[in-house]
Amino acid sequence: MKQNFFKKHCPTCGTPISIGLFTNRDEIIRCPKCKELLIESSKRKQLGLAIILLGIVIGIGLHYWIRTNLSLVFLFFLVSFIISFAIMNFNKVKKDLVIRNKQTNTISYINRSDWNDILANSSGKENHFEIIEELN
Repeated sequence: MKQNFFKKHCPTCGTPISIGLFTNRDEIIRCPKCKELLIESSKRKQLGLAIILLGIVIGIGLHYWIRTNLSLVFLFFLVSFIISFAIMNFNKVKKDLVIRNKQTNTISYINRSDWNDILANSSGKENHFEIIEELN
């Protein structure tokens, strides 16, 4: 069962998109309203991870060196998690085609040049890919 706890907004139309806490953040998703392809910004994900780690280090450091209670450690971790999640946002992905692998039934988003490479490599052989949609 997929739990969607958090919402991020589409940069194009502003529609809130629910995402799960433990979902794959490197997968391309589509906006339900404007159908724009979106992916989370990798640099902001790295910055968010650094902020979480910094919050953990500061919280544990305060607990061991200054002898603060555990609620302050938890507070530092919680604040760093909220800040890191707030700075992560979606970026638009520029792809030309939506293709499906006929054998595994997986869907991929590729550029036109990649499709031409697939056709060139499968000349004389059976092509296991089909174009589902052209994105413009």
